[in-house]
Amino acid sequence: DPDGSAIAVAEAMGHSSASLLGQRIDTASLSLQQHELDPVDPMDPQTYTTQFSDYYPDPLVHLQSQDKLLVPLFCGDNLWGLLQVNGRYDHNRWHHKDIELLQFLSMQLAIALQNATTHQTLQTELVERRQAQLQQQKTAKALQQLNQTLEAKIVERTLALQERESRYRALVDVIPDLMIRIHADGTYLDVVQGQETQGQETQPLKPSQLRSGVNIYAVLPADHAQTRMAYVHKALATKTVQFYEYERVIEGQTLVEEARIVAINACEALVIVRDITERKRTENQLRESEQRFRQAIANAPFPTMIHAEDGEVLQINEVWTEITGYAGSDIPTVKDWAERAYGDRAAAILETIIRPKYSMEVRHDEGELTITTHDGTKRIWHFSSTPLGQ
Repeated sequence: DPDGSAIAVAEAMGHSSASLLGQRIDTASLSLQQHELDPVDPMDPQTYTTQFSDYYPDPLVHLQSQDKLLVPLFCGDNLWGLLQVNGRYDHNRWHHKDIELLQFLSMQLAIALQNATTHQTLQTELVERRQAQLQQQKTAKALQQLNQTLEAKIVERTLALQERESRYRALVDVIPDLMIRIHADGTYLDVVQGQETQGQETQPLKPSQLRSGVNIYAVLPADHAQTRMAYVHKALATKTVQFYEYERVIEGQTLVEEARIVAINACEALVIVRDITERKRTENQLRESEQRFRQAIANAPFPTMIHAEDGEVLQINEVWTEITGYAGSDIPTVKDWAERAYGDRAAAILETIIRPKYSMEVRHDEGELTITTHDGTKRIWHFSSTPLGQ
């Protein structure tokens, strides 16, 4: 051992000999110094005799030993131990045959030790390899489970994305507008045409020319394409929605379209084009109808007032102003009219006659009421009202 001691691990002895098996021995007491040794045989310089000093007697007395022979046991290049033979009689002399026998035994023991050490090493390596294989199997199983989990998540997310894409595609398909994903250089990246926009922006081109990969200048007239691209660049720069209306004459027919443009990223925008020709036509018709209605009210031969449910006076005609002397600025609300026309009776008139009008659905006759004009003249008017809707 590193501390200089040794343990007796095996022994062969006579019947009455003392045993050292399992005992720890201080090897210093067994060490032989070169200067203390005397050759046994001049022909064998490796065989010596020596006189034991006063330091050695205890273990030798215990062994009843008169002399001894030590042969080293090597395991490879390392000293593993010593093969020791003790003599109990003074006349015992070690012969060459004894030494050769011990050398042969030490060689056999060294081979056995080497084999045992190799076997132990192989066993250790085998155990370590099995442990490594088990760890590798565990790791492989964990990786397989992780891979299966990841694959399941990928499938789940793929299905979710497909479902989301299907919803978005369904929404896009029902939108009646023309939608174009356009690059900052004017290239159409995607084109989706609704049923109501087939052929839109293609006239007088063929519909097949409105597709991804073409440039806006190949689809629209130069001035119209320049205007569109100006709004595209503005949307990309400001990150705000841009929209504008424009007219195009195709085969003698005027079309009105509205374009809305929103930035998708730094160099792509979405253009939504809607045909608003019918809406503009309807708006113009409503505007013209309202103008005719207002003109009819203004020129009616009877005093006429139009007011909202909140009491705001929207219009009084010229006859009303001529008879009462009150202009629109004098009576901005029904309450103002009642206070001027009915005086102390204004509150009662408002509660019993004017406010109930807002819930009626057909023409209603309020009968005759006395009013006071701007110059203090008393006049009797016959009032009737009719709802005009929301």
